[in-house]
Amino acid sequence: MAGTIAPGRGGLCLIGWLIAVVLMLSAVLLATSRSDVRGVVKDRSGAVIARAQVVLHVDGQNFGTTSTQPDGTFVFTGLDADSAMVEVRASGFTTTTTQWRAGEGALAIVLAPAAVQQSLDVTATRTSILPTGVDDVESQPDAAIVSSTQLEQWGPLTTDDKLRQVPGFSLLRRSGSQTANPTSQGVSLRGLGASGASRALVLVDGIPINDPFGGWIYWARVPQASLNEVQLVPGGVSALYGTDALGGVVNLETRSSIQTEGNIEGSYGNENAPFGSGWGALRFGPWDLSASGEGYRTDGYIPVPADLRGSVDRPSDVQYGSGDLRLERLFGERGRVFLNGELYGEDRQNGTALQINDTTIRQLAFGADYNSASAGLFTLRLYGGTQNYHQTFSSVALNRDSESLTDVQNVPVQQMGLIGQWSKQIASKLTLLAGLDGTYVDGVSLETTYSSGNRTANLRNGGTQESLGAFLEGIVQITPRWSVTLAGREDLWSNYDGRSVRIPVHGAETITQYPARGQNAFNPRVTTSYRVSDHVVLYASGYESFRAPTLNELYRSFRVGNVVTNANPFLRAERFSGGEGGARATMLNDRVSIHGSVFGGDVTNPVENVTVSSSPTLITRVRENLGRTQSIGFQLGADIHFTNRITLAAGYQFTSSTVASYPLNPALVGNLIPLVPRSIFTFQGTWLAPQRFTVAIQGRAESNEFDDDQNAFPLGGLFVLSATVSHPLPKGFDVFFQGENLTNDQYFIAKTPTPNLGQPILARVGFRWQSRR
Repeated sequence: MAGTIAPGRGGLCLIGWLIAVVLMLSAVLLATSRSDVRGVVKDRSGAVIARAQVVLHVDGQNFGTTSTQPDGTFVFTGLDADSAMVEVRASGFTTTTTQWRAGEGALAIVLAPAAVQQSLDVTATRTSILPTGVDDVESQPDAAIVSSTQLEQWGPLTTDDKLRQVPGFSLLRRSGSQTANPTSQGVSLRGLGASGASRALVLVDGIPINDPFGGWIYWARVPQASLNEVQLVPGGVSALYGTDALGGVVNLETRSSIQTEGNIEGSYGNENAPFGSGWGALRFGPWDLSASGEGYRTDGYIPVPADLRGSVDRPSDVQYGSGDLRLERLFGERGRVFLNGELYGEDRQNGTALQINDTTIRQLAFGADYNSASAGLFTLRLYGGTQNYHQTFSSVALNRDSESLTDVQNVPVQQMGLIGQWSKQIASKLTLLAGLDGTYVDGVSLETTYSSGNRTANLRNGGTQESLGAFLEGIVQITPRWSVTLAGREDLWSNYDGRSVRIPVHGAETITQYPARGQNAFNPRVTTSYRVSDHVVLYASGYESFRAPTLNELYRSFRVGNVVTNANPFLRAERFSGGEGGARATMLNDRVSIHGSVFGGDVTNPVENVTVSSSPTLITRVRENLGRTQSIGFQLGADIHFTNRITLAAGYQFTSSTVASYPLNPALVGNLIPLVPRSIFTFQGTWLAPQRFTVAIQGRAESNEFDDDQNAFPLGGLFVLSATVSHPLPKGFDVFFQGENLTNDQYFIAKTPTPNLGQPILARVGFRWQSRR
């Protein structure tokens, strides 16, 4: 078992092997004839563009990434190819690709203004329109942008498991969407924890995808082939995004097409696991039609350890399919409208013969953007849909040789939402942003309960929830080096038509009507950034955030193994007050980047699953508002480009998340928040090897965490090693091998109280094809 985060002899051997490889490769590269790729990036007026992102592609591979200097220049050294493609991106400009050939002089690259903002850029400012000289989200030291190239190189299969490589990103449990129940996939950033529901908002191109009933995330709704990048901003941002953004925002940004193009990925792995994902776009005049889809199935694995298994235990398996179709119409360089349709379905077996769940989601979205030089940028999003969640629960005997059905649930949900905002650079030193958004959710849990195999009652628990928020933000460039952002938002949250109906097989019907309740919340945020030099940025922020309890927390009870968690219709909204500060620095011609931050805050009225009784056969918990929890910590990270072929990134986060007060049970004070490790360490190394091979290795280590509020069930530490080896072929094809948990370490993901193990070794081979290389 992996009980600590310290590497064993196998880990030390691996580190030694990596060092030897680095030294040998460096010697080879030093003896190789090299070329330099130089250039300058300007706009159409001839003004240089600083801090534009420049990516060098050689034979379809990402050779390296850098940023333009204050004078607009960039350079790549050590290139041993005759030609390459230089891709340049900058906020507010159209992405440009230019060919370079050996022997020619410095490139002069001119960027054209972007026709219209293609999505709501998820940054700490919610807009890409910034005063001249103000940096975007990358100025925040521990914000992260994960590119599509990184997503392809990281060994885990699913998007959520890939994002675990970002320190501070975690789900409710260590298990991921590949085999785990979706109700365990709520997002936690910086150790705030989750109770199934996310304490962070997850968006796709600015539209929320947090489950409207329960707050968890269906990660496979977004086909991986359609992803352009993922942006993660930790810290309270309810000042702009309202409820669900208590601890941060994660935005999955999809690809935008500039011509007819497409890409496909297919793979097959052990546990009988085929996977396919694709995206394509047809561009004809001002019209664009794009589609994406993904499918996956696996036989899974049995999570209960071999020495504890009984005849009821089965593999946790899954099969899912997703599809997305978008029609878009451009109107010159001023605007666009689009209509998007989405369909998603999944079926899961949850470890025993009687425990299953399945989900169907249908959603439509309409969007419009209009960009006027005089009036500003206007965006509108309307979205809505239906979904149904179905799950069964059982009671398992202590010897695990028998089980009996206890509950069958069906949860139909309808939701609607709108987002509208306006932003404009009022003067060279001031940008204003204003907007509003609102949601409507109606959901009910329809249940049939059983005892000893016999039906006992029908239950109907649910209600309606509405929220409306208005926000305002000002971004000020006080001096050429110092900027300040002030934001504030007022939210109204109401819950009504809440009721619980119980119709027993024998006896009278009982109806409990809950009174309508509402709360309002004002959430401010202030952020300041100071550029000490062209290579050092200091950052600080203070904020308040909130999260309203979901309909699931209010009305739906559930069972995991022999643990029953009851709903609480009287829950209040959580409030988070916190702050952070940090620095980011680059050196050695941007080959080394280091960053660090400290953060802390208190959550008042946090919703947690509190144990009220415990026996060998049944543990009963109830969702309660604790008095207060406290999370404090720090994060360190570094990115090093040893050469243009060898890169290494590493990050470490320490978080102390504890119960600070709970008047109803003072014994819990001082306990760690369940399922939040104190230490997380990740690393990623990439080597562009000879013969056009790419080798990428990733590791993640976590310290002990507890599976319960009483800290009675420790899960121990873990270490997971993943890797990808890929090789390009002609006509845009790649072949690859990927694996996760390559050391096949065993680690615990749950104790309910029966221990459950994490995913054993997974390996697969596959191919990718891209029409543009």
